[in-house]
Amino acid sequence: MIDDLFNPRAALKPVREFNELLVKALPAGRCECDRCRVNSYNQAPYKLKHSVAIDGVEHRRVFSISSKESIDQAITAAWESFYKADRPVSHVVDVDALLGFTDPEKGGLLLELLTLANYMPKSSPPGLYDTAPGGDQ
Repeated sequence: MIDDLFNPRAALKPVREFNELLVKALPAGRCECDRCRVNSYNQAPYKLKHSVAIDGVEHRRVFSISSKESIDQAITAAWESFYKADRPVSHVVDVDALLGFTDPEKGGLLLELLTLANYMPKSSPPGLYDTAPGGDQ
């Protein structure tokens, strides 16, 4: 995870915007949409989760900015800015590389957002996520 004192690239606009996106896409608090209230906050019938618990804190998903395409664009911009290189053309994302430009306190948000945006965790090798089309958004 980034340490601003040792890596000035962490202050670049695309990296800052990526870290801001994590908080904006999953703000604290449960979803209060009509569907959730009517269903007594039971998400079982939903295909896509509206709320998730991260480190014991409830977060709601802002669907308009947490689609797979939005996350892909933000990851690519931050990657290219932070690493000064093109993002590898692959359907696999190395989580450790993403954590390299993620603020330390936002690591849990990153992992949950990858899952919500239909990135599929790969069991072998661990720490990689598959970005291939894996579901409807």
